[in-house]
Amino acid sequence: MGACDAGRTRRPARSAGARTGAGADAQRSRAHRRGRHRAGGCAGPVGPRRHRKPGAADRRIAVDQQLRRRAGRSLSGFRTDRRTRAIGLFGGHQRLLYRRTDSPGVPADSRGIDGSISVPAGWWTFNASGSANRYSQTVVGEVSNFGTRGTLDRVAVGAERVFYRDQTAKDSISFGLARRWGRNFINDVEIGIQRQDLTDLEVRLIDRRTFGAARFDGSVGVRFGLGILGAQKQPDDRPDALPSARYRIVSADFGLFVPLGQGFIDGYRAEFHGQVSDRNLFGSDLIQIGGPYTIRGLDTDTAELGRVGFYLRQELGAKITDAFRPYILFDMGAVRKGSGARGGAGLGLRARRGPFFVDVFGARPVFGRQIPNRNRVRFGLSAGVGF
Repeated sequence: MGACDAGRTRRPARSAGARTGAGADAQRSRAHRRGRHRAGGCAGPVGPRRHRKPGAADRRIAVDQQLRRRAGRSLSGFRTDRRTRAIGLFGGHQRLLYRRTDSPGVPADSRGIDGSISVPAGWWTFNASGSANRYSQTVVGEVSNFGTRGTLDRVAVGAERVFYRDQTAKDSISFGLARRWGRNFINDVEIGIQRQDLTDLEVRLIDRRTFGAARFDGSVGVRFGLGILGAQKQPDDRPDALPSARYRIVSADFGLFVPLGQGFIDGYRAEFHGQVSDRNLFGSDLIQIGGPYTIRGLDTDTAELGRVGFYLRQELGAKITDAFRPYILFDMGAVRKGSGARGGAGLGLRARRGPFFVDVFGARPVFGRQIPNRNRVRFGLSAGVGF
């Protein structure tokens, strides 16, 4: 027995009546010798090797990774309230994003621009973002008119680390450090009590997984106001009614899509966002209930704000063709110390032809107190092109 045969169990020889022949035996003998030669003289099982480097593999597979590009424009309330909210988007496979927002009269004329970039590196993804927003408004008073305006700028850097991944799930943790500056003026005189020079740190746990054909995305995080990088101080004699620069905000986001077969009813989709804070917050940190991006069917300028609240957006979709998909929508939400739960319902349609896509909906309030123009239908439209 040679070195290559050590520890190997020999199979018993086949009987003369076995279904083999001289040609088959010779073929097996030649294959055995070739295997010995290629494996360094010893034939044996060949299995996958373990690699410590993320993404390493024995088999190389070429994949076409062309960057995807998408540009669009969104309008809301364009027919009934005569107000627009326009968003332009250009992205390269979720690594580069640019957006511009113009909202005349909602409730003040506001405009903004923001961008972000993310760079994957193994198990890590590093990102950076920045935004600049401006608003102005003329208030008609009983004695005289006066003008208000404000600015809010923000820069942030962050990183996300995947710590578990298999065929159906992906879990990660993210860290983000942000700095923002806010100023508000009345007739060009700054309102000092509303000044924002804030720094915060956010930590989030992120979970993405599939349950059969269903998809779930969820995250839970906490954001702390810190006294670093030039952030404003927190005076010991600060009244509790004023916003806190050392805020603590716990938030959660969940998304779910459940396909409902191959028939006319396509699937159920839900999005949830909620937050809780035990301290008074600046306006940019409050949760908003009402508008096309929270509860469809409710006006943005009559939305309720709060430091504690939630909203839930739901859709039941149908499929006429792959490019023509109507849906029923039902949204609801509430803030603590508000007027109570509010909800809106309506109909929508998503259509696509080639690279062009459109999403249009009409919705109205269905329950809630202190909602003006309850019978008015609010419309929204998103359209664009993607490659």
